[in-house]
Amino acid sequence: MYEAIVNILIICLSFKQVNALSSLGNSTLDETIIISEKDLSFPNCYRDEVFLSYCHCLGVYCSDERITRIIVKRDELFAALLMKDLCEMKYLMYLDMSFNKIQGTIPSCLSLLKNLVYADFQGNHLTGTIPRELDNMSSLKMLHLNDNGLRRVPEPRHS
Repeated sequence: MYEAIVNILIICLSFKQVNALSSLGNSTLDETIIISEKDLSFPNCYRDEVFLSYCHCLGVYCSDERITRIIVKRDELFAALLMKDLCEMKYLMYLDMSFNKIQGTIPSCLSLLKNLVYADFQGNHLTGTIPRELDNMSSLKMLHLNDNGLRRVPEPRHS
């Protein structure tokens, strides 16, 4: 059982940390390694304590260093970080941030993401009203907002 836990933790560690692990010999893991929240929540986003870019993060997919797809589920810390920069990701086409316990409101600036086709925020703790600006997004084909505390459902678009 202990070995299985160690194997799971190694998957979350950076290459540098795995090398450090292999040099431990027979030492016990809990005596020698302290894993920070950053290492478990943002695998591959950092190198030598410097933030690289979201494109190096698990669940973020890029083309030519442009974020096109995000699939982050059940990672509250990383989802909260992404939410603050979401509206700047103008090449984003697919967004799945479901079940992350995200709090607050849906940012109206999402309507500026002209390439966004799919957005899933279900199962979070979003409150307030759904921004009317989302009604006018011609690219958005699917928007999942169920299981939140939102007050208004967007009206259907008229062709």
